[in-house]
Amino acid sequence: MAAMSEDEKDFLELSKMGKGSDQHCCVPNCNSNGRRHQVSFHRFPQVGARRNSWIQAIRRDPGPLFNINAYTFVCSLHFIREDFKWTPVTKTLKADAVPTVFSRTRDFTPRRELFKHITTNKKPKLQSENETLLDSISEEVNQEEDIQESEEQLRNPRFSNDDAMIMFYIGFSTYALFLAFFDYVQPATNSMTSYYYKATGTINLSVSRQRTMVLIDELFMFLCRLKCGLFEQDLACRFNVHVSTVSRKLITWSNFLYFVLDSINIWPTRKQIQNKMPQVFKTLYPTTRVIIDCTEIPTERPSSLALNSKCYSTYQSTHTFKSLVGIVPHGALIFISSLYTGSMSDVEITKLCGLVEL
Repeated sequence: MAAMSEDEKDFLELSKMGKGSDQHCCVPNCNSNGRRHQVSFHRFPQVGARRNSWIQAIRRDPGPLFNINAYTFVCSLHFIREDFKWTPVTKTLKADAVPTVFSRTRDFTPRRELFKHITTNKKPKLQSENETLLDSISEEVNQEEDIQESEEQLRNPRFSNDDAMIMFYIGFSTYALFLAFFDYVQPATNSMTSYYYKATGTINLSVSRQRTMVLIDELFMFLCRLKCGLFEQDLACRFNVHVSTVSRKLITWSNFLYFVLDSINIWPTRKQIQNKMPQVFKTLYPTTRVIIDCTEIPTERPSSLALNSKCYSTYQSTHTFKSLVGIVPHGALIFISSLYTGSMSDVEITKLCGLVEL
């Protein structure tokens, strides 16, 4: 397991919010509660045939002693593996899943066909039509509930115990640190602005109302794109979504994190730099405040002749954008300038980027 730096440990401690939950499984003789981290909890369907199937499956009749509401859950121990859709980060309960694993069950063989048979017996025509109407009305509500449920409860990813894979795919040293970062940015996602393309090809902005992916999956996918450079088609296949959805999510998270993280002051005081300065710097360069250098990012050849010449870097012999970055002696990144065209010199960028005024 990769060792965390002191900064990472501090950030992790600050990000820990009491995750203890009062959730309990409503299945008779099941003692699962929210303190069991390897167990996820799934809201009881509120209306429709799916609700009736769950009631018959757990063998509890609604009444004074069993009131089904938004806080009624069935834990994941009562579902088989095939009842879930799996992604690199989360598992999501399928829309037609019915709990089938109980202490009274002799084996783990799914009994979904039995429940389908029970719920599709002949009924009066009016009752059948009413249930069909309720199913249609509640379809979008159930989808939103599933998404919210996944966000709140499902944190049992494939790589949660493999920090090496977490480092490989998204660049975080541990899965716990990734969760801490997600918990830090999650409160601001309520006002997240989504980007989408209309048929005209123009970009529009709107506050996101309905999502096709859970937020932690979206963030993991975005970080995979940054760390590994995976193609959008590849990400679409891995996360079981359309490639256009991937494109919109990447644009949305790129802009969202730019504004959220840009508000954080990462420029340390001289005392903070001195406290963490390596001994070799204290001996040879004790007054060092920041180490700067320009880096170049290759780009496609612009169609404009004017931009074509401005973006051409004689040093790289290709078209690039340049940025000035600064690090402190112990290695932390504390300054990133805006992008400039590749033809600009390092001296020009240093004068224009605003570093001198800090």
